[in-house]
Formats: sequence, structure tokens, C-alpha cells
Amino acid sequence: MKTIALFGISGKTGSILAKKLVAKKFIVKALVRNPSKVFFSSPKISIIQGDVLNFNQVLDTIRDADAVINVIGHVKGCPKNLQTIATGHIIKAMNELHISRLIDLTGNAVTVEGDNPGIIDRASFFVMKHLAGLAMKNRFNDGVEHTRLIQNSDLEWTVIRAPVLLPKPATAKTYIGMVGHIPGHSLTYDDLVNEIVNILVNKSFIRQLPYITNG
Repeated sequence: MKTIALFGISGKTGSILAKKLVAKKFIVKALVRNPSKVFFSSPKISIIQGDVLNFNQVLDTIRDADAVINVIGHVKGCPKNLQTIATGHIIKAMNELHISRLIDLTGNAVTVEGDNPGIIDRASFFVMKHLAGLAMKNRFNDGVEHTRLIQNSDLEWTVIRAPVLLPKPATAKTYIGMVGHIPGHSLTYDDLVNEIVNILVNKSFIRQLPYITNG
């Protein structure tokens, strides 16, 4: 596995992830709407200017890749179902190109069988569903819907669920499991990225939705 198609490189997680992938000797193909928001360069990173809402541009980005990582998130002015539309394009492109490995990132509000949310988790979910502003509700619904698309696909997918992300140094101490079964409600960006790369390299958590925290 040498070449990774990356969606979301201009975001906090994506930028750290791209640097980590390059450090691990991967080649990265990244689709970005505004290349000026990518503040670093490398001979191993190919920037493709385009939009995840455009299927042909998604297809071109994924072409010749060995795996796909999607860490896009909502930004001001984006469609309320940005992730769902983008994920639909990614799945279709991967099927057309016969590429099977997909790693996706979403929030811990996406719950599955086997979770056992605690009081803090349930309170957070209630706020997002019923009390938060429209933007937060859109992100919540989009997280659920785009995850459902992935689960219904035939890809070798992993959907990583992350809690509150913190801009702190990596702790090198992470817990991976189901919501309510592991401690903690936060995770550093660096620790998240390290676990994404580990999951990629080890080909682990196929067709699973691991939840990751710092404990």
C-alpha cells in the first residue's frame, strides 16, 4: 500500500495526517477546493484543486490510489449534507476503480450496537439532537447518514469515531473500543492521526466503528 487518496487535507486533522503519511513513506493525493489553505508541501503530496461535491474530481483523486481516507468536516456555507454527498461520490468512485479500503472519520454521536453511552454521552447526544443550533444538528444528522452509506457498502471500511479533539501534544496513551466501554471524552489530534495511520498500516478494524479516546 503506497498511495493514499486523502479528503480533508486543509482541515486540522487532515493537515496533520498528511504530514504523518508522508513521514511513513506514503504518497498522498489530496483534493482541496482552495489549495492556498494547505500550508505545507512535499514531493510526496499531489494537490488536486476541486470539490468533493463533484464526482469526476473525486474519481480523479482516487484513481491509482491503494486506499482512501476521508476526514472532511463541515465548514461555513457548505451544504447541510456535505459528508453524505461526498461519501456517496467516494463509494461510487471506489467501486468503479475497484479500490476497497476506506477509512472514515466521524464523531462519537454516531452510535452502534454494542455501545453503552454513559450520562455524559447521553447528555451530549441530547443537546446535539434537540437543543443545539442548526449547524450542529446538521453535522449530527450528516454524521449519521454518511456513516449509514458506508455501512451499507461492500468496501473494506473502518469508521473511526472520535470525541472532542484537542490541539495538545500526543500522549501516546489511547483507548480503543465502544462508546461507554472505555474511559475518556477527549482525544488529541496527534493521537487520533497516529491511530488512523496504525489502522491503515495494520489493516485493522475492518467493517468496524472503533471509538478512540485518551482516557
